[in-house]
Amino acid sequence: MIMWNRFILLGFVILALGCTSSLPVRESYVPYARILDMKPAKRLKLLKKRNYRKIYPTIINILEGPRPVLDLYRQDMTHEAVIQFFVDLIGSAEIAMPLLYYADIFSVPALPLISLVWVESRFDKYAINVNQIGSVDRGLFQLNSRTFSSLDERDFFDAQTNVLHGVAYLRYCLKQARNIEEAIAMYNAGIYRVKQSSIPESTQRHVWRIMNYNKKLTKKFQEFILSQYPVSE
Repeated sequence: MIMWNRFILLGFVILALGCTSSLPVRESYVPYARILDMKPAKRLKLLKKRNYRKIYPTIINILEGPRPVLDLYRQDMTHEAVIQFFVDLIGSAEIAMPLLYYADIFSVPALPLISLVWVESRFDKYAINVNQIGSVDRGLFQLNSRTFSSLDERDFFDAQTNVLHGVAYLRYCLKQARNIEEAIAMYNAGIYRVKQSSIPESTQRHVWRIMNYNKKLTKKFQEFILSQYPVSE
């Protein structure tokens, strides 16, 4: 009898998981962008009234979570949609794919990461910047020739190699920092200078540009995902 009860319970669990992972697409829906633009009180009222969370518990919760891109990238159902968004955004699968892959491997928030790359190089793997101190920043992540002295010139301009080292270094900065903004400041100005509260104005402006782009990119990503998996009326 106990064994049968276990089988019945297992059946209910499988059924429940199947229901929560199913996100039916319906013809009539409200774009999530309209909800994002509402004031918090009005938005909450609408969510309760239309019971959005009950209809789309997984998508809504993930989009409002701390790492929506990685969480959706790791789901079989939404994996390809995430890839499509960033390939279209960047205009290159050669660049988009390793960015998502290494963000996943190192568990680095993808939206701030990709925002950093946009500000650093505009997704140009051949970008170069010669610094006044004599070092050179190269490639997607503008890796510095002194910091990454073990790399040769070909490595800097190889998308996968550049992304691997850039993501790994940002991950290292995240471990030293209190938040993503501070980590980005460390990436730009150096860990020691940030810990000593000696952040140059140029770095502060740099961080602002990245986080400003991150805000716009977050909204754009949410709108895209909800256009693929629309919330029903």
